[in-house]
Amino acid sequence: MSQSSRSSPAPGTAKMPRPFALTCIPPIKFNIQGKPMLEHMQTMVMTCWTLLSKALRANFDGVTSIAVPVAPELRTSDGTVKYRSGSRVTAGKDVGDRVEIRYEDIDSQVKTTISANLFIVADGSNFSMRNLLGPEVEHSYAGYI
Repeated sequence: MSQSSRSSPAPGTAKMPRPFALTCIPPIKFNIQGKPMLEHMQTMVMTCWTLLSKALRANFDGVTSIAVPVAPELRTSDGTVKYRSGSRVTAGKDVGDRVEIRYEDIDSQVKTTISANLFIVADGSNFSMRNLLGPEVEHSYAGYI
């Protein structure tokens, strides 16, 4: 399991050589008669998880990358952040002003419980964390977000 610890800089201070997102003009779709169809005529702003995760890592624990070649400076008022990969969350619950998470290291199978005021889980499309925290919620495709 890789782990790093660093005080977190102010949000939005990551120095990136390009924007976080692309602004996309809505496409024009045509019906079978060749006439434009009115659909969601809104401009979309999109990003990808890789770019977003690189910005988060630079801000949280100073990891630099091609996307963020210079991490923001630490401030004494910043909190402490821990990044863990190679772990499987096995339980999670709201305990008032904090979140309590139980996780297992995939390699060593050591189980640990931690609590924090913010917890980010990147579990991909398998919804494992959503299923732990809200098993009664029915999942359905909501379109682009």
